[in-house]
Amino acid sequence: MGSEMCIRDSHSGDNTDMVEGHLDPAQLAEMNKDDLKKLAKDMGVDLPRGAAKALIVERLAAAIVQTPAAAIVPPAADNGGPVMGAPTFKEQIAADISTTFLNCLEFADTHTVNGKEMAAVVDDNELLERDKAKIMAAQTEGTYKARRLVYVAKADFGPRPAQGAMLTLDGKAYKVKSCTEEAGVLAIELEAVRS
Repeated sequence: MGSEMCIRDSHSGDNTDMVEGHLDPAQLAEMNKDDLKKLAKDMGVDLPRGAAKALIVERLAAAIVQTPAAAIVPPAADNGGPVMGAPTFKEQIAADISTTFLNCLEFADTHTVNGKEMAAVVDDNELLERDKAKIMAAQTEGTYKARRLVYVAKADFGPRPAQGAMLTLDGKAYKVKSCTEEAGVLAIELEAVRS
């Protein structure tokens, strides 16, 4: 099942900004039992212990649900009922930046970038992969290049930094070697000569 859920028997209550209706039992029946139980919990629908899938579907379909009127799109040709609007792919990707990719409980850590704390992923392994195709430039004896690849949300960081601009990461100064942007995430390659 996709992220769209059909609301059948929709009608407006006292609040014209909201639409009430019921979830479509046919769509509910397509879901697995664990997802149905989670949905029931999220909706506050009580279920007896060990409830069969058919009973869970019946109780969920009987529950009144509300959605903003603006989220209702015209009836779909295949089911005849209005469908709760699902986010577009771009909207979902934008939401995933902070809830998944740059979530400090999942991939990211809190770093200080140019004096501002933000969620970031520092990926040094990707630099190794990038370097397999090219040979590092010769370095002066006794020095080495400290390189970091940092992923941050453009919304947190701001405009893309220019190549050659100075940037601090966790109190250490680096020069921006390159910066690319994909779907609201900046990938900033940093470099500094250290001894």
